[in-house]
Amino acid sequence: MFLSPQGIGHNQQIFIFMKSLIEKIDQRCNLHDEDLEVQDIIAKFITKQQSHLNFIQESQVPNYQCQNKLENGQIVFQCFTCSQNVNHVICQECFDFKSHTGHQFVPTTTNTGGQCDCGNSDVLQQSLCNTHNKEQQQGINQNLQIPKDLCQNLENFIRACATLYDQYSKQILKQQNQFPETAVKLYRFSLDFDLPNLKKLIESKLQIATYITLLSKCQFLFEVFYLALEYFINDNPTLQHFVTYLLQLPLQPDSQQTILESIIQSYAISEPIFQLFDLSIDLTELIYRLFKNQFKQLFTQLCLKKQQSLVSYHKVIVTPNNDIIRELINDIYNSIQDDEDFIIQDDNTIQDIMNQAEHYFQALFTSKLISVEARDSQLLTWITSFQDKQILEEFIFGNYTFELFKAIQKQYQYFHQANEYIISAPVQPLEFIDTQLQQKDFGELCMIQLQQIFGKDFNYFLNQNVNQKFLRNYQMNDHIITTLINSLSEAFPAVYESYKQENNIPLNAYTKEDMKIYINYQGYALDIVNLSIQNLFQSKLSTKQFQKNFIDLLIVKCYNFIKLKRNIFSSFDFEIKKLYNQYLNNLNQTNDQKSIIIISMCLHLFKNASLLDKMFIIFLYVHFCQKEYKNPADFRQYLSELLEEPIEIIKNNLQKILLRCIQTFTTVFYTQDAEIINNYYGFSETSISFKSESIDTAYGKLYLFLFDQIGLTDIYQAFQVIQLPTMVQTCEITYDYFMRMMTSDMDVFNICITYFDKTDSLPNILQQALQKTIQNILCSSSYYLYSTIINKFQSIGIQVTSNLEKHILKICNFDTSINKLTLNKAYQQIYDPNLLILDKNFKAVLIEKLQNSQATQRMLTFGNGLEYDIQQFNQPDYQYLRKLILQVISSVPSLFQSFNLINSGLIETETFLQFIYYQLMCANYFYNQELKAQTQNILNQLHNLKGNQRLQGLQHHFEQLILLLQKQSFNGDIPNLSFSNISKQKAQKSKSYYKLKYDKLKTSKSLLNLMNQHFPSDSKLQQCDFCLQEVQSNKVLLIFLSNRIHSINYSIVPQLIEEAQNTTNYSPTISIQNCYHKYHAHCFEEAFQDILNNKSQGIPEWQKYACPICLHCFNVQITINEDISPSQLQSFNQSLLFIVKQLGEQQAIVQKYQSNEFYMLVEIYMQILINLIQNLFINVQEFQRLQQHLILKQLIVFLGLTIDNFKVCGFIHDIDYQFQSDKSILINLLDAIDKHILKASNKTLLQAEVLKLATKFQHSYSQQMEILCQCFGVEIEKNNNQQLQLQDKFAEYYVILQNQLRNQIINVLGDNFQKFHDTFFPKLCHYCKSYNEQFSDDILVCVLCSKVFCFKNCSNFEYGNLNMHALEEHNSSSFYVSLISGKLTQIQVPHGNYSQRILYSNKRNGNPIRNESYNLLNGNWKDFEISQIRIKEIADVIVYNNYQTGFALLQISADHFYYQGEL
Repeated sequence: MFLSPQGIGHNQQIFIFMKSLIEKIDQRCNLHDEDLEVQDIIAKFITKQQSHLNFIQESQVPNYQCQNKLENGQIVFQCFTCSQNVNHVICQECFDFKSHTGHQFVPTTTNTGGQCDCGNSDVLQQSLCNTHNKEQQQGINQNLQIPKDLCQNLENFIRACATLYDQYSKQILKQQNQFPETAVKLYRFSLDFDLPNLKKLIESKLQIATYITLLSKCQFLFEVFYLALEYFINDNPTLQHFVTYLLQLPLQPDSQQTILESIIQSYAISEPIFQLFDLSIDLTELIYRLFKNQFKQLFTQLCLKKQQSLVSYHKVIVTPNNDIIRELINDIYNSIQDDEDFIIQDDNTIQDIMNQAEHYFQALFTSKLISVEARDSQLLTWITSFQDKQILEEFIFGNYTFELFKAIQKQYQYFHQANEYIISAPVQPLEFIDTQLQQKDFGELCMIQLQQIFGKDFNYFLNQNVNQKFLRNYQMNDHIITTLINSLSEAFPAVYESYKQENNIPLNAYTKEDMKIYINYQGYALDIVNLSIQNLFQSKLSTKQFQKNFIDLLIVKCYNFIKLKRNIFSSFDFEIKKLYNQYLNNLNQTNDQKSIIIISMCLHLFKNASLLDKMFIIFLYVHFCQKEYKNPADFRQYLSELLEEPIEIIKNNLQKILLRCIQTFTTVFYTQDAEIINNYYGFSETSISFKSESIDTAYGKLYLFLFDQIGLTDIYQAFQVIQLPTMVQTCEITYDYFMRMMTSDMDVFNICITYFDKTDSLPNILQQALQKTIQNILCSSSYYLYSTIINKFQSIGIQVTSNLEKHILKICNFDTSINKLTLNKAYQQIYDPNLLILDKNFKAVLIEKLQNSQATQRMLTFGNGLEYDIQQFNQPDYQYLRKLILQVISSVPSLFQSFNLINSGLIETETFLQFIYYQLMCANYFYNQELKAQTQNILNQLHNLKGNQRLQGLQHHFEQLILLLQKQSFNGDIPNLSFSNISKQKAQKSKSYYKLKYDKLKTSKSLLNLMNQHFPSDSKLQQCDFCLQEVQSNKVLLIFLSNRIHSINYSIVPQLIEEAQNTTNYSPTISIQNCYHKYHAHCFEEAFQDILNNKSQGIPEWQKYACPICLHCFNVQITINEDISPSQLQSFNQSLLFIVKQLGEQQAIVQKYQSNEFYMLVEIYMQILINLIQNLFINVQEFQRLQQHLILKQLIVFLGLTIDNFKVCGFIHDIDYQFQSDKSILINLLDAIDKHILKASNKTLLQAEVLKLATKFQHSYSQQMEILCQCFGVEIEKNNNQQLQLQDKFAEYYVILQNQLRNQIINVLGDNFQKFHDTFFPKLCHYCKSYNEQFSDDILVCVLCSKVFCFKNCSNFEYGNLNMHALEEHNSSSFYVSLISGKLTQIQVPHGNYSQRILYSNKRNGNPIRNESYNLLNGNWKDFEISQIRIKEIADVIVYNNYQTGFALLQISADHFYYQGEL
C-alpha cells in the first residue's frame, strides 16, 4: 500500500500523479542521447526544495562505513582473524598494523575493483579502524525525521521507475529472440560510428531500429534510477533505512509483487543487455549499501525466488563468422578506450565489416546449429560471495529454496536439449550452494532440519538400524541435501530421435566443447553433493549409525529413481543399432568415415543424464567402505534386503548402469581429444576437478565383486555394444579399462575420501590405496615435502582433501632434521608403472632412478607393485576388493584368451602386455596347480609371440614373461624387489660389472667434479679438471677477491664482533673465496678464451669471469709452482692491484695507499693471508677441500719474493703494524710475517717462530697447526706426551661467533612465522614508506639489517628494490625473507642471480606456508617454525663473508639484471 492513503479520492489523485510522473520519465528516456546529471534528475523528478536538499546533507554520517572505491591493482589487506569472508578487503587507509598484531593478515591487489569493507559488520566481525568504528558512530543523526513530502516524492519516484522498468523489460522479453546478439552489436556499432550503409543492410534484414531504441531507453532509465538512489543513500543511514522500507512496498495497490521484486525481475531481463552495452554500473552497488538485517533476509529470499529468471540462457544461431564480427567490433571499441578521438579512417576495415555482415545474414537464416551460453547474473555472483549465517539459514529453512533447485533441475535438463550445444556452463546456483557449504554451521543446521522432518523418530534414525518402510516413506524434497539430489535426477537422456540430420552427422568444435562442459558440470554437481553430506556427517549429533542410515536412505531413493526415471529409456545398445542401420550398414564407407560418424553420435548420446547413476555408485561405495564387505554374498544379500527386490532384478538394473559407465569411458577415449580426456580424469587448465573416470572404473570393479565371472562377461559385452569400426579399437579401450581397475583402489579412494577425510582413521580399502600410492611416490626420493607429495597426488590423478595430512602421517614419518616426510619403515618402496600412467615425467624420473640402482629389466618393465600386493594377500584385510577382482580376471582360460587376441593381431599394446603379466602373476597365486599344468603351453605361446616380426617392439616384454615362467620366480616365495634388496643382490652377483662401470665413469667430468667436491684426496689434487691428465707443476687455481661488508651495515651483528673490532688495530676490508678446481696453465688459457668470447656486458670487470667448470666467480688466477718466474710474479701482483682498484673508490686500501702501489700491494697480501688463516680456524675440512692450504703456502712465497724485488729497487716497507705478540695465534703469525718477511727477509727465524707457535698449540688445534707448518715449510714432530690443552681466543672466536649469529638471527626473525610477521609488517617499505602498487604480492625483510622492501622497484632506481639495497648497503649481496610466503631469498648484483629456499615450515609435516597446492592460511602461523639448517647457512655466509658461494655466473643477456623493475 502507499504512504498515508486518505480515501478513494486521494488514491485517484496519486494514480493521476503517478501516471504523469511515469510519462515524464519516459519522455526523458526518449532523449537518452543527451547528458545525464544527477542534480537534474533530483530537481525534475523528486524535489527542488532547498529544505529537502539541506536535510539530505545534514542526515549524512561521514565514514559510517568506509566504502572507499578501489581501482584494479590497488593494494588492500585481508585479515582472516577478523573475517571468514574470503572476499573481504580493507584499504590501506583503514588498515592499522598495530591493531592486527597476532592476526593472520596479508596484502593483496584487487582484481575487480570494489570497495573497502571497513565498518561493515556483516563482513568484518569487528572494525579495528578508529574512523569506522560503529560504537563511536552509534547515535549520530539517528533521531532525524524525514520530511513527509520528501518521503512521498521519493516513494513516487521509486515506484514510477520500477513500473516503467517493468514495462520496458517486458517489451524486451517479447522481442529479444527476434534479434540475435551479433545483429544487435552490428547495429549499435553502425550508430556509434555513423555507418549508414551497414545500418541500411541490417534494417533490410531485420526490423531492429525500434528494438534498439527500446534497449537504449531501458539502459538510460536504469542509470536515472541508480544515480538518484545513490545520491540519497550515500553515507546516509537514515535514508538507507527508509529506502529499504520503500523497496518492500507493493508495486501496485493490489499487487503481490514488491517494488524490489519487480526491479530484480526487470534487472534479470535487462542485465544481459547492459553487459552487451558495457554499462559500468550494476544493481549490486546499491544493494550493498542496504544489505543489513531484515533487508538482507528479504533480498536473499528474492534471489532464491527469482533464480530461474536471474540465470539467463543466450541462444546463438551458429554461423561461420560470428566470432570474426565480434572480434572486429571489439578491437575498434578497445581502440576508442585507448584514444577518445579515434575515428575509423581505413575504408578496408569498413568494407571488411560490411562483407562479414553480408555473409553473416546469409548463414543466419539457414544454419540449424545453436549454441547456448549461460549468462551469469551479477546479483547472484555478488550474493554468492557472502558467507553469512543469515543467508545460510534462509537457504536451508526459507520458503523459496525450492526455486533454486528448480533452476538446477532446469539447467541440468538444458544440457540434454536436441541440436543445442552448451558453450558456457550454468553453474551459478551450484556456486551459491558451494558458498553455503563453506560455512561452519551448515552441517548443524542441516541436522536441525532433519530433526524437524523426523520429529519423534529422529533418535530412532540417529541410533538404530531403520527399517525399509521408514526409508521408503521418506520424501526426498523434505531436506535440503536430498532435494539437491532429487533436482539432479530429473533430466531425460539424449536419444537418437532428437538428433536430426539428413545425410551425415557433423563433428564440430561445439560438440566437443559441449562434452567438456557436460563433464565439468557433472563433476561440480557431484562435488557439491559429496561435500554437503560430509558436512552433515560432521555435525555434533552425527553417529556412525546415523551415517549408515542416511547412506542407506540415499541408496534406496537413487535406485528407485534410476528404475523409474532412468532405466525406462531405451538402452545405449538400442540407440547404437539405430545408428548402424541408418548410416553405417547400408553405406560403403571407410573406417575413418565410420569413426567420424560414430564419434559424433557417441558424443550426442554421451549426455545420458548419468548424474543419478554416479551418485548411486558413490553411495554404494560409501556403504561398502562403512561395512568393509569381504564376501560378495553378504553384499548381495544386503542389496536384496535393502532394495526389497530379488538379486536378479537388481542385477538387471545394475547392468544398465554398467553399460552407461562403459559408454562414458569408451566415448571419452574414443574421441582421442586430450582436453576431454583430461577433464574426465579431473584435470583442467585452471583447477583440479572431480575424478569422473574413477566412478566408471570403480563401478566395474564393484560389479565384478558382486557377480564374478558373469559380471566379467557383462563387461566384455558392454564394450562390444558400441561397435567401434575395428575390433582393434574395441580391444584397446577394453583392456585400458581393465588395467585401470586392476592396478589399485585409488579410483575407490577418489570417490569416497570426501566422506571419510575428517574421520580419525580411514577404512582399510582407502588407507591401503593411499599407502600404495605413497610407496610409489617415495620410490623416487627417500624424502619429500608434504606439499610435494600432494603435488604428485594431483599429477597422477588422485583426489586431494583438506584433512589428508593426518592420514598420510600414519604412513610417513616426519624427519625434523630436514623438515620432510620419509616412508615409515614398516613399508617398502615400490614401483607400479600403471599407477603413474598419468604423469609421464614423474614415471621417467622413477625409471631413471631404477636404472641407476641396477634394477632388473623385469622391474623396469613391470614394476614390483603387484609382487608386493601378492605378498600381502595372505592378510585377510589387505585389498579384499581388488584381490577378488584379480582372481576373477586371472583364470588360466582367460590367460589363453589373451594370447589368442594378441596372436590374431587385435591388440598389440604395452598396456595389454602389462595385463598378461598381471594374469600370470595372479594365476600363480590363485590357480597355481592349473598354471603349472599349462606352463609348457604358455611358454610355447610366448616363444611364438617373441619370434613374431609384427611384435618386434614388444620383444623385451615377452623375454621377461618367458624368464618369469622358466625360473618360476613367482612360485610360492615372491622375491623382495625393494631397492635395498636389489642393490644387495646385484652387488653379490656383479662385482666385476661395477668395476667395469667405474672404469667408464672415471672419464666423466661431471662425476669427477662431484667427487672432488665431496671426497677430495691427494691423488685427485694432481689431476687437471679440464683435461683430466696429471698435473705436477704450473697448476692454476682461481680465486675471487671482493669487498668485505663492514659490521656497521648489519643490525644482527653480535656483541662479539663489536668487541673484536674494538680490541684489535687491524680489520681487513677484503674477502677471498675460491672453488676447488685446478688446471694446467695451457688448459686454463684454452678454456679462458671461451670465457672472454662469451663474457657478459655491463658487469664490472672484477665480477664478470667464472670457473669454466663450476661457474663460480673468479677475478685472479694463481699459479701453484715451486719455481716462480719473475713474469709470473709480476703478472699476479698486477692482477691483485687491478682488481682491488676495480672494487671501488670506497675500498679502504685504495683510499689509504692510492699514491704508493708498493704499500697497497703489501696490504693486499696481508689481508688475503688474514682471510685464509681465519678460514683455517673456521672450518679446517672446508679449508682443505678448497685447497686453500696450497694458496696460503704460495702467497707466503709470493709475498717474500715481492718484498725482495722491491728492496732491489730501493723500496723498503717501513709501516709499523704494532702487532701485539702472544695475544692470539693470528696476531703471532702476523707479527712473525711482519718481522721476518716485511722488515727483514729471514726465513729461518720465521720458521722457528711458526714451529714454536705450532708446538705450543699442537694438542689443542692439531690439524690447523700441522697445515700451518706445511704452509711455512716447517716439520713438526708429533708429541704424544700429555700436555695442557691451551685455548686461544682467536681460534675459539668463530665457533662462538656462529652460535651467537644463529641466536641473533632467530631473535630478529622470530622462531615462528607469526612472530616474524607481526614484527616486520608494520615497518613499511624502506624506500616508499608504504606498499606501492608494484609490490607484486610480496614484501621482504633484509636479514642483515632488518629493513623492509616492496618486491619490485618503487623508487625509479636503475635496479629493483632488493638489488638496489644490496648494492648500497651490503656489497651487492644479501638475504631477504618474504612476509607473505616465509621463504628465504638470496640475491647477488649485478649478475641478476636469485635463489629461493624455504625458511619457515610446518612443524608437523614440513610444508611451506604458501605453494601451489596450499592456501596461504593453511593452519596456524605459529606452527610454522624457522629452519635451523637455513639459519646455519646464513650464519656461515656472514662468518666467511662469502656471499658469492651460493651462485654461479649465469650466461645471461646484458640487461637481465635489471629485472624490469622486479627485485
